[in-house]
Amino acid sequence: MKKLLSVLYNRKLLYPIPLIIIILSSGYTSLKIISHKQDMMESKLLNHQKILIHKYTHEILSTRSGLHTNHLETEKLLLASINDLLAKHNIDPHSNTSSNRSTSIDPKINRLIEHKNLFTKLVSNANILLNSSNTVNQTKLFTDTAYQFIQSVDQIIHHHTTHSDIDNILYINIVISLGIIFLGILISVRDHRSNIHLSKEISSRIEIENTLKQNHEYLNNILNDKTVELNNTMDQLQYEYNLRKYAIEQSSEAIIIADKQGIIQYVNPALESLTGYSKQELLGSKPGILKSGLHNKQFYENLWCQLEVD
Repeated sequence: MKKLLSVLYNRKLLYPIPLIIIILSSGYTSLKIISHKQDMMESKLLNHQKILIHKYTHEILSTRSGLHTNHLETEKLLLASINDLLAKHNIDPHSNTSSNRSTSIDPKINRLIEHKNLFTKLVSNANILLNSSNTVNQTKLFTDTAYQFIQSVDQIIHHHTTHSDIDNILYINIVISLGIIFLGILISVRDHRSNIHLSKEISSRIEIENTLKQNHEYLNNILNDKTVELNNTMDQLQYEYNLRKYAIEQSSEAIIIADKQGIIQYVNPALESLTGYSKQELLGSKPGILKSGLHNKQFYENLWCQLEVD
C-alpha cells in the first residue's frame, strides 16, 4: 500500500483524489438536501392526513349515530392527499395497490403502498359500518382500521425523522472538511519537499561557486607568485648580462666574439684600439680581416679551431 501511494505521489496521480472526493461529496450532499426537503414536505402532508383521519372517523361515527356530516368530502381530501404522496414517488395512484403488497425492493415504496391499502380498507369498513346493523363489531373494526392508519402515518413520519438527512449532511460535511484538510496537507508536504530540494540545490550551487572561487583565487596567487619570481629572475639575468657586458667593455684585452660560421658578432673597444678597425667595419666580417702578417698560418688555424670549440 505504501509503495502504491509512493508511485501515485511521484506520478502526481494522488493529488486529484481529494478533489474527486470533495466533488462527489458535494454532489451527494446536494442530493441529500433535496431528499430531506422532500421528506419534510411529506411529513407535513402526513400530519395533515392525521388531522383528516381524526375528522373522518368522527364524521363516520356521527353519521352512524344519525347526525348529518360531510364525511365524503373529508374522504376525498384524504384520498387526494394519499394519491399526492404516491405520485411524489412515481407510484400510480390509480393502480390496484391492494394486490401489490411487495412491488418494490424499496421499503419506503412498500410502506406507502401499504398506507394506501389501509386507507382503502378504512373506506370499505366505513361503508360497511354505515350500512350494517351490527353496530358494535363494525364500529370496532372501523376504529381499529383508523388506528392502524394513524399508526402507519406515525411510522412513515418516524422513518423520515430517524433517517433524517441532516445527520448525513453533517457526515458529508465532515468528509468534505477532511478531504480539504488532506488536500491541504498533501500540497503542503509537496511544497515542503520542493522547498527542501530547492534549498539543497541552491546550497550545492553556492558550495560549488565558493569552491570555484577559492580555486580561482588560489590559481591567481600562484600565477602572481610565478610572475614575481619570473620578473626577479629576468631582472637578475639582465643585471648579470649588464655586469658581464660592462666587464668586457672595460677590459684592456682585445675580445672578439664570432658565431660558428666565423662571422664576427661583437668586438670590444680594446680590439678597436689595437687593430685600428672600427666596430662597424668588423661586425659581419670574418676574423681573417685582422691578419697583420706578424703571425704564421698555424697561429690563425689554432685561433679558428679555438673559436669553433668555444
